[in-house]
Amino acid sequence: MGAFGLLAAQESIGGGITARSSDVTITRSSVSGNVTRSSQSTSYGAGLLIAGNLTLTESLVADNRIEGDGSAGGMYLIGGQHHISESTISGNQSSQVAGGIYVVLGDLDITKSTLERNVTSGFGGGLNIVESDVSIFQSTITGNNARQGGAIGMINKIDDLPIVLISHSTISGNTADNQGGVVDNFFGRIVIQSSTTSVPTLVE
Repeated sequence: MGAFGLLAAQESIGGGITARSSDVTITRSSVSGNVTRSSQSTSYGAGLLIAGNLTLTESLVADNRIEGDGSAGGMYLIGGQHHISESTISGNQSSQVAGGIYVVLGDLDITKSTLERNVTSGFGGGLNIVESDVSIFQSTITGNNARQGGAIGMINKIDDLPIVLISHSTISGNTADNQGGVVDNFFGRIVIQSSTTSVPTLVE
């Protein structure tokens, strides 16, 4: 597995990779150890910030973190079509929303991948979804932590209800300090098929 060229960068957005209105393809690579720091503004996407289309295959996004106020320790996906396959999103941290992946106003497919040990002090430890359709297939979401929505957080408008489809996957060992050890859902539709889901865990 190769290391991506922008490794261990320090910026207020997209500490590792920032792409606007672009198609980004990452294959057999690692985006790891990047930091975004906020002083007067909020940081987004310590690992990646993609405002376009992302294809991530056989890759690792790990140990990226937000220092100060910010969201999306692993990746921040804005609009577009995003495909993640045979990849691991692990050990990323944020202070506000989404330890691992934050997708807003886009479509996201996750296949044969793992979201593990991502942490946020806010909403959506592994994955946070805002007005986006998401499909998760043959994947594992485990060991993630958040204040609400240890594995997955969803926030949508009441008149616009995207669908999250989870099939042939495992969601286990995720924890929440407040509520929603597995999923915390505001106005969304979730379909779970042929999957294993553990009892939600709250941290006392």
